[in-house]
Amino acid sequence: MKRLLLAKLASFAAIGLIAFGLSQMAIAHPNGITFAHNCNLNTPRCALWMRGVTIGIEAGQEMQRAGYRVCLPRDMTGPQLYLMVRKFMADHPEDLNERPAALIAHALHHYYACR
Repeated sequence: MKRLLLAKLASFAAIGLIAFGLSQMAIAHPNGITFAHNCNLNTPRCALWMRGVTIGIEAGQEMQRAGYRVCLPRDMTGPQLYLMVRKFMADHPEDLNERPAALIAHALHHYYACR
């Protein structure tokens, strides 16, 4: 259950980070063949996906270290996550010295802590 929650959080974090400032380029890869093709062509999409997933995993690890329990709505979307993280950053400028993964973890906990 805990691994599933962290995996889901990492997925949403990756989606949100890819969309963050890069929405024009962050087009979903329909399968591994297309993803591999983009990587072989050295397109920015390949690096963005890899970095997004990496930051998503880091956010999950940050949440685990901090003891955060997050209950996301079942219908949460990547664009909603994107807006929520942007709002958190605007409302908490004192946290902007944190790594992106930590900011996402704090935002998720702030808005969606399990009650």
